[in-house]
Amino acid sequence: MKKIIPVLLALLFATSIKANDAVFYMSGATLVPIKETDISISKEILTITVGKDDYATVDVYYEFYNPKKSKTVTMAFEAMAPSYGPIHRDGTHPFIKDFTVQMNGSSLPFENALIESEYGKPTDYTPLTIGESDPDEEDEEGMPDGDYVYDEKQEKYVPFSYCYFFTANFKKGVNTVHHTYRYRMNQNIYANYVIDYWLTPAARWAGGKIDDFTLRIKSERYGEEICMVDSLFMGKPWDINSYQYFFYHDNPYALHGGKVEHFMLADLNPDKALEWHSTDFVPSRNITIYPADYIKPEYYWSKEGTVIVNDTDGSVHVYLAEDDTRYFSEAQDYFWIDKSTSHLETYRAQDGKGSVYSFDDKPVYVRLSPSRKADVIQVIDVPEEIPEYYDCLGYFRARNDETRWYNWWYKVNVDGIVGYIEDGRIHWEPLGDRTIEPPHDFYNYSDPSSVIIPDGVTYVLDNAFYKCGDIKSVSIPGSVKFLGNGAFRECSALESVILPDSINAIGPWTFKDCSSLTSVVLPAGVTRIQAEAFMGCTSLRSITLNSPTPPIIWENSFDPSIYKNATLYVPKGSKSAYMSKYDWKRFRNIVEK
Repeated sequence: MKKIIPVLLALLFATSIKANDAVFYMSGATLVPIKETDISISKEILTITVGKDDYATVDVYYEFYNPKKSKTVTMAFEAMAPSYGPIHRDGTHPFIKDFTVQMNGSSLPFENALIESEYGKPTDYTPLTIGESDPDEEDEEGMPDGDYVYDEKQEKYVPFSYCYFFTANFKKGVNTVHHTYRYRMNQNIYANYVIDYWLTPAARWAGGKIDDFTLRIKSERYGEEICMVDSLFMGKPWDINSYQYFFYHDNPYALHGGKVEHFMLADLNPDKALEWHSTDFVPSRNITIYPADYIKPEYYWSKEGTVIVNDTDGSVHVYLAEDDTRYFSEAQDYFWIDKSTSHLETYRAQDGKGSVYSFDDKPVYVRLSPSRKADVIQVIDVPEEIPEYYDCLGYFRARNDETRWYNWWYKVNVDGIVGYIEDGRIHWEPLGDRTIEPPHDFYNYSDPSSVIIPDGVTYVLDNAFYKCGDIKSVSIPGSVKFLGNGAFRECSALESVILPDSINAIGPWTFKDCSSLTSVVLPAGVTRIQAEAFMGCTSLRSITLNSPTPPIIWENSFDPSIYKNATLYVPKGSKSAYMSKYDWKRFRNIVEK
């Protein structure tokens, strides 16, 4: 086969990782194609869609300008081999689907091959000569050790990539290229996906820029939150669909080590793309898209974390990021705290700060002393969907009498009983319930059927009234900004709820399994109703929404029976807006009032 010269596409779309505990499905590289200097990119529309099925969709529309006579160019799309997965010796990438290329309205046929490719070294795109199998025995998964394949011509193992070749006829003037494909997104313990898109090769075209560039980011799901380093896009505004935040965040997985970078966090949905547009765009860096959880701290191995302490009321909040004058936090929703009235502190388990919770599928034993031989004085049952948090009173080493090795133990307070739990059975977090509220007495109500939360309370903590089966009514003042996850879960006697205007989100499980709840009134500021918020509310017959803009909801925000049995009351003139949204139009009865 003749040596193929790549000229056109440098669409290097990849997944990357955040930790070693990950699966690599697809990885690209900053390869340099031979540049066609007299052809320029006059327009590009890049659309990236986060899918429901672990696959992302890429849709790229180009308009190229050829100033000279017609010419034929062979083009190449290269995708590096996954570290794990079967080798497709026919050259088709195992985790790419529905690969298409159209030029000037006609489909272009393509050929596949494996090529030698190593990061940081030039690639000549000469197809490798490979047999049915490699000479060395493959492992039980049918994979050689690493991203290598045996090239019979060179008689050695070489690193390889998958390549898609196609031939294009450029006419003089404007030529359109439409390129689409789907690919399996990478996963790791910190993020469900990480999407890299290499923009910088576009600078290889004439002029080194894109005359008219549009980036669109979408999701097949409602309520998909993403974050990304946005320094490349800071010069122009974004067209957003609901909410968006900007802040500085330490990015320890940047290319050259940890550094503080400028991030954007935004909400996605299927109805409208997050969109950015610029002219004379010079792609000086590439795109990386993370789920929003990327900026949220995880404490699988760490025993310390940063918190925000509000100097005004003493409340403590999780620290996510910051800008020049504010700290960024999350309770039930995202919010800012002024730096002028707050400060950061480091909570450490060793200092008796934070909380612990069980994640095990077996009961956890609390012992009288830090020894496996000590008496069991309390048992933590297997957690349900929402774990119980317990005060951490210390973290230290103690010698194991049997092995003479040292084991780490937590000193904890479990329902008023002080004891010890060996590390490995529980997790530590600086704020178990995400927020700590200064003491209030609203739990000590005289009438067990009625809860009156005093004015001045700003947060109702996670699981605050979990399984309080006597509660029939709740009075929530306008000072309350956030309802914690599962705040009223399994309040089986609760009949009605009116939420104050200060609430702007309904979190996971907030009213789950409130089987007697018949009506709920949501204020105009509510923008999100999250997963299973009203699941199991089988008696719910009336839902009043005061926002003319439909809030974002998850597919399972409501119990399926609610869609056919409840009446959805919406502001006058907004019924069509609700009917245009897939999850809202599932309601059979929508009435304007």
